[in-house]
Amino acid sequence: YLGDDYRYYLEALFDRDGDGTAVLGGIQRWRIDCNWKMPSENLAGDMYHPDVSHASVMQLSGEASADIEPAMQVTSSSGHAIIVRTRPDDRDGTTYPGSGKLEREWFDSVQPKVRTRLGETRARLGIIAGNVFPNFSLVPQMFTIRVSHPRGPGSTEMWSYCLVPAAAPAEVRATLVSGYLRVFGPGGMVESEDGDNWVGMTAGAACARTDDRPLHVGLGLGSEYTSKEYPGSLAPLISEHNQRGFWKTWRRWVAGA
Repeated sequence: YLGDDYRYYLEALFDRDGDGTAVLGGIQRWRIDCNWKMPSENLAGDMYHPDVSHASVMQLSGEASADIEPAMQVTSSSGHAIIVRTRPDDRDGTTYPGSGKLEREWFDSVQPKVRTRLGETRARLGIIAGNVFPNFSLVPQMFTIRVSHPRGPGSTEMWSYCLVPAAAPAEVRATLVSGYLRVFGPGGMVESEDGDNWVGMTAGAACARTDDRPLHVGLGLGSEYTSKEYPGSLAPLISEHNQRGFWKTWRRWVAGA
């Protein structure tokens, strides 16, 4: 179901150092008045909205979306999507709310093991966000995975987990969980802003005058490319490449093709 192309990237997340990953703190569940496709599509191609929707958070971090270049969007023929950055050196480069010297040093310390396991190219990959079609999403930069469960056309039940490297020491794990809770989950800064978008999109799409109007997802159209190093169909970071893959797959499924 995943295919070799998408597995290439997931292995760089779920089994990066050979010790695997672990879920900490149980599950957070809440309902939101949006269609399930809104969060799934958002996390498939997450990178054109942060500087607007999350402007205050971005200002606090001192970063903008362009600062994480070089990076790219990747989609597979099955509609799975992922956003990755390519690091210029052999440091892990992981950043998250509350990260400090201890956490950065630990992530950097396992890089030689990662390089041996995955090879030079994948060792430099940083997974930002993605979506396994239809509704399993990941934001490993913020250490979360989640499922958007449909509870009707205008209601979604989110199941969100904190995912961390299994081999991380206790003090590092504690910081990762704390950072995740600040940003994601029902009380997270970014989650609440995304939720406002999803609710508004669902309400807007339900208006009578939108029924006969096509959805335009043309940002970056024509910029797709392939690479000898990275599998899948690639596109620049700021584009709707992954969203197009998501909606094409959804249309194919609905049509029974």
